[in-house]
Amino acid sequence: MKFLIVALMFALPATVLSQQERQVRLLEDENLIEATYYYESGKMSQQGTFTLDGKLHGNWVSYAEDGRKVAMGTYVEGKRQGKWFFWEDDLLREVDYQSNAVASVQEWKSTSRLALQD
Repeated sequence: MKFLIVALMFALPATVLSQQERQVRLLEDENLIEATYYYESGKMSQQGTFTLDGKLHGNWVSYAEDGRKVAMGTYVEGKRQGKWFFWEDDLLREVDYQSNAVASVQEWKSTSRLALQD
């Protein structure tokens, strides 16, 4: 389990580096640079923001080449913070980060049943 979490932690930056096409724009009122990365096919791979000094900051979303969302979370000054979500086949994994470290992990399978309130 820990191996999988560590692998996921490195998956986003590695995917960003492997992309060939990107679009960037300055969000002046927020002092952030918004970046969108694309697969060679032209489909969106990742989208998020950086600080002006290049640190990941704000919400990031990653997509599989078929358009499925595979990861979503927030960076604060280059560190993962709060709840991150990772989708893999029929599994949703929620990872809570505190000070850039994994604080807890929860998993749900598509066969899981959620309690509904009437």
